[in-house]
Amino acid sequence: MDDVVLIPDFEVQEIDEIHEGMLENVNPRYDKTEGQFVWDETRPFANESHKLQVIIENFYFNSVINSSMASQQLTLRTREFGVDRKSAIKAKGAIHFTGETGTPIPVGTIARYIGIDDVLEYISTEDATISAGEANVPFECTTPGAIGNIPANSLRLVEDIPGIDTIGHDAFVGGVDEESDEALLKRFLEEVRNPGISGNPAHYRQWAMSRPGVAECRVYPVWNGGGTVKIVLLDENGKAPTQSIIDDVQQYIESVCPIGADPTVVGVNEVLINIEVRIQPASNADIETIRQQFIPAIQEYLKSLAFKDPLVRWTRISNLLGDITDIIDYENLTVNGGTANIEMKNEDVAVLGEVNFYE
Repeated sequence: MDDVVLIPDFEVQEIDEIHEGMLENVNPRYDKTEGQFVWDETRPFANESHKLQVIIENFYFNSVINSSMASQQLTLRTREFGVDRKSAIKAKGAIHFTGETGTPIPVGTIARYIGIDDVLEYISTEDATISAGEANVPFECTTPGAIGNIPANSLRLVEDIPGIDTIGHDAFVGGVDEESDEALLKRFLEEVRNPGISGNPAHYRQWAMSRPGVAECRVYPVWNGGGTVKIVLLDENGKAPTQSIIDDVQQYIESVCPIGADPTVVGVNEVLINIEVRIQPASNADIETIRQQFIPAIQEYLKSLAFKDPLVRWTRISNLLGDITDIIDYENLTVNGGTANIEMKNEDVAVLGEVNFYE
């Protein structure tokens, strides 16, 4: 982090270096070669001195909260000030079952996702029964974190259920990784430098930022009359958090805010950015391959703007196209139907909509 000064290195001497220094202080009339009495008697002290230096080094680096600390030490030190690391959240969704009416789907039913690098299991959280030929059953990933966010219709039951014909589902979302060291340190420094007091705006920001799944927020006091406070949330992907995260923040703030306050917690307003452009692919490339190269780049650009830069710049998107080596040339680039910059309002963030490449 730019605003954190690294603690200078603490020099720990090697055992041989310590031992050599000890022997230099012994009167030269004594035999100091290895195996002799002086050498053998001073060597253990050199070993213990080295251990002591390592202990002092650890104390030195962990005495002040800093960006060089190990994750466990950072967690313990920030906790001393009431700032706990945010835990990971499991991805959730619902599976749509079709089949024979009256077929039970017991709680604990397991579905499996097999990806390129990962195998994940999802478990049903409620008992359900097929009614009128169908049922929607809530499931959650057994592994916390963003890894559990999977595309639609990618789950299969581990064991067949008699009476079930098909299953299908939308994308599972809401999985959030444990707070990173960088994010925890940044949040800690903000809280100690700008403390929340008696329900001031900084207090509402701290309450919101302490909840899992919230990467950034904005607080608007007296937005709808006396006592009202609006808190607008942003997730790690530069988008609105899932409703379950928004509800969690709402409930938490209501439990800690001053009596008489009227907080309203919402997600950011997502503004779709639709891109259309005519391209000339290289001879060994095709439009869809180029499109899949462009999408991650534009998504990362839009994410970097959230709550930081209100302008989606036409020229920046043009530059991203120019960085793709499989594009020989392009023309007629439009962003939301025009060639002007798109400006976001206070509660808006830009998210990628349709990407239409044509020849």
